[in-house]
Amino acid sequence: GAEHLLAPRAVPLGFDREGRSLFIATNVGRDTFTLRALVLATGQLEEFEAGHQRYDLIEPTALAAGDVLRFDPHTHALAGVRFAAARRHTRWLDPGMTALEVQLQKQLAPQRGEIREWNVERRRFLVEVSAPGDPGGFHVVDAAAGTMIRCGDRAPWLTAAKRNLTHEFDFLTDDGRRLAG
Repeated sequence: GAEHLLAPRAVPLGFDREGRSLFIATNVGRDTFTLRALVLATGQLEEFEAGHQRYDLIEPTALAAGDVLRFDPHTHALAGVRFAAARRHTRWLDPGMTALEVQLQKQLAPQRGEIREWNVERRRFLVEVSAPGDPGGFHVVDAAAGTMIRCGDRAPWLTAAKRNLTHEFDFLTDDGRRLAG
């Protein structure tokens, strides 16, 4: 029933690369859904946790989650965690990936860049670029050379006049709850 919709629970997301742990999204003991790892041999949770104070890892009503876990396509290790926010937000577990994304946000402002793929050396990155009301496109970033090449637009037929103007919002309600969209 509706009264149980936001009750404490866990949602399975996927396995670690060795298949020894199951990553779960859980809101047990928290206000938001966070990522935890359940060791299958013992049934105990690992110390590992990746959460966000403001955003849920998954939509609170989700019974499954699509692309929350970001695995390195070359090592198959967990590389990052994507949060359900007004705009997609990935928390990278590797400080180098975090630093690159921070640098990209500064370079691309007011647009926003999201790392989608990378080569095995982590030299070249495919970055999705967008902004509210702008479908954006894709860039190839060569981090070592410091170059960025635009390699495609998401919807080039949508001129500025045809796009819907959107604005982000983020505020606290009178009872202290944060709403964002």
